[in-house]
Formats: sequence, C-alpha cells, structure tokens
Amino acid sequence: MKGVLRIGVDVWVCLTLIVASGYLLKISSNYPAGAGIYPRMLLLAVIGLSLVIAATAIFKEIKEPSEHAERNKDRDLLVVASVGLMVVLYGFGMHLLGLFLSTAIFYTVYARYLGCRNLKVILFSFSLFFAFLYVSFVSVLNVPIDVWPRIAV
Repeated sequence: MKGVLRIGVDVWVCLTLIVASGYLLKISSNYPAGAGIYPRMLLLAVIGLSLVIAATAIFKEIKEPSEHAERNKDRDLLVVASVGLMVVLYGFGMHLLGLFLSTAIFYTVYARYLGCRNLKVILFSFSLFFAFLYVSFVSVLNVPIDVWPRIAV
C-alpha cells in the first residue's frame, strides 16, 4: 500500500526512550546541584541519540518504503523483548552478584547474542567497558555499588 508510512520497532523503542528519559530528567531536576549533572548529561545524550535514530529510520522509510515490515514484525518484537529481559536480569544480577560478575556475564552473553564469537575481542572490550563503569560510578561518583558479590557470614 503506497503512501502509508510504516513505523518500525526501532522508532517505537526510540520514542519510549525519549519519554522515559524526559520523565527521569524531570525527576533529576530535584537533585542537589552537583549530584544531578552526570544523570542529566546521560539522559540528554539518550534523548539526542534516540531522536537521531528515530529521524534516520523515518527518513529511510520515506525514501525507500520497506515491503517486508510485516514479515519481520514478530522477529523484531522478539528481539526487543529478549534485550529488555537481559537488561532486567542484569539489574537483578548486579544486586545479587555484584558489578564485576554481573557485568562479565551480561557482557559475554550480549556479545554472543550480537554475533561476536571471538573471545579475545569480548575480553578486551569487556575490560574497557568495566574500566569505564568502575571509574565513572565507583571512583568518580562514589556510587555505593557492590563490586563483588556479598558473602553471607
């Protein structure tokens, strides 16, 4: 059917991220002066990137309408649901296993899910990602995150 703009799952995910980030941006405006800078900066980055991705997808659909959108709809929803489930499990894993182990498991599973089979690449990129997380949240911002699992004594 010509003339109908089909909005893909990526645009809906971007719109959801924009709305959620806007809501969290409103909440973070009540933070103390120094504490709210980093969360607001990240939220503005998420909003900006989501706008760029959504606009790119919409302009691509206008330029070259996809005819296979209905065929891939179920697969796209499955991908979005599985990634969402992995993120939720990562959050629970951080609480139970600590930042290091949960990030190692999540990062390895997600890299394999995306098709990366080279263990050296996974270990190298994990090291960089974990170093960024540790320096950003634990060292600089002093966020009280358990880096290692809590061991009941």
